[in-house]
Amino acid sequence: MDSIINSVQKIIEEYGEDLLMERSVGTITLYRSDLVDDLVGNLSDREEFSCFNEKYQLFFNGATRVNLKMLIVWLVRRAIKTSPANAVQNVIDYINSEEINAYQIMLLSNMIVTREYEFINGISLVPIHLVPDEDIRNSILELNEGILSLPRVTCALIRKVPFRKCHYENEEDFYSTRLYFNEFEDVRYCFSILDPPGRGLQSVGTSIITSRDVPLLNGIAWNLSDLRRPPIGPTLIEINANRVIRFYKLFCGLENEDKKSKIRVALKLISNYESTYDYVEKSMYLRSVLESLFINKQVSYIKRVLSDRVSKEFARTPVEKEEISNLIKMVYKITSEAIHRGSLSDEYLEIAYNQYPIALKYALLKIGSIVSSN
Repeated sequence: MDSIINSVQKIIEEYGEDLLMERSVGTITLYRSDLVDDLVGNLSDREEFSCFNEKYQLFFNGATRVNLKMLIVWLVRRAIKTSPANAVQNVIDYINSEEINAYQIMLLSNMIVTREYEFINGISLVPIHLVPDEDIRNSILELNEGILSLPRVTCALIRKVPFRKCHYENEEDFYSTRLYFNEFEDVRYCFSILDPPGRGLQSVGTSIITSRDVPLLNGIAWNLSDLRRPPIGPTLIEINANRVIRFYKLFCGLENEDKKSKIRVALKLISNYESTYDYVEKSMYLRSVLESLFINKQVSYIKRVLSDRVSKEFARTPVEKEEISNLIKMVYKITSEAIHRGSLSDEYLEIAYNQYPIALKYALLKIGSIVSSN
């Protein structure tokens, strides 16, 4: 492999300044280089590199048709960060492997985490400094320091997902190992049970990513989420983390899919409620979560039915029943005002500020009773 290492070194020496420029400029420079053409000829004569020669490289949800020039661009960029020998060895290790380690990651904002917490299904919640790969940690830090105005990433949900290396001649030959983030979303929504609620724990973005020593020639991209900027939440303490872990386990154990869907929708609505400062938006989410939990089908006189059901379930005395009923009726009146007018008077804003959290507490109690009764 010495000739390949030497060729990579010559390319760096010849075009070093251009390669440090904008990525696209450096790539165009390499594609026009006689040195690169010579190295393409060298690699094409070696059978072990044939998997990069006009083949489809598959990685989970997609495939990219790759060629030897793309491989050389990757080699040169990797060599600049490490060394030509190390970059070539990375490619050889990849060629000789059957599986590569990848990570399914959801980046989160507005909650501080100081240690790792393990959930079922192989998902862990970790602070950024405990993401188990230096290159991936650096790519997350680059997002925080980039020019995009994104919420600051403070922690992540992560799961290791080994992947069988796949290269194919024809597009129709490859299969897709599709990964979804539904379980990650469920974990995120489960933080809504915390009291005070989990500040609408927000997803900044998701990706399936490998270490940068793996020559995936199509690169890795973050899929950015619908971004909100909720208040910064407190540091996650052990007792609250364990509550969420236990709740998520109970949630996953629900055998009735209708119940599970009902809880998932309610948790998502609560998360959205906690993610906004706007009381018109809060009104829509709170009204929706109350109706989704306490009304199973379309009924007339929603305000009366809703207030009766909430007060009947949680009141311990006739006086308390009347108090809860009146509170739900007032909340219903204010949410209707917000939904139909698109604004709230100062008087209603003050009432909403004081009474919405109480109504939300009854929604959380209802969620707890459904999950624990399984």
